[in-house]
Amino acid sequence: MSLGDATRVIDTLLPYRRFFLDHMMVMELGVMPFARDRSGARGCLVFFSAFLTGLVPLLVFCFPTPSASARMAHLPDVVALVLAVFLLFLLGLVKARFVQQPSHWTVALLLGIGVAVGGVSWGVGSGLGRAFH
Repeated sequence: MSLGDATRVIDTLLPYRRFFLDHMMVMELGVMPFARDRSGARGCLVFFSAFLTGLVPLLVFCFPTPSASARMAHLPDVVALVLAVFLLFLLGLVKARFVQQPSHWTVALLLGIGVAVGGVSWGVGSGLGRAFH
């Protein structure tokens, strides 16, 4: 595109600042504009999906487990971990459909965040257990 053509395009779009800004954000940075019409529904969906993803692994601890041996003592922890990983995987797939990104990227991102949060939580809990025991 020549300099004259580029100047003509900018001069034509300049009075429409909002459109120009949205267009440049999409074309130059790949940032999609915010969907204003469904933001409440999406907010509720995000809240309930995060709530359920966090609640389901904790339900394992509400039911008594048969602790016949010391090897079975960590069974609820393992079941909760497997459920959390599975739910984060599903949440990543659902998120990929909503944000229109590759599913492997969103799944890896959510699993990475889950591992980081789980590691920090375990570290804090372990440290507090040693400090007060």
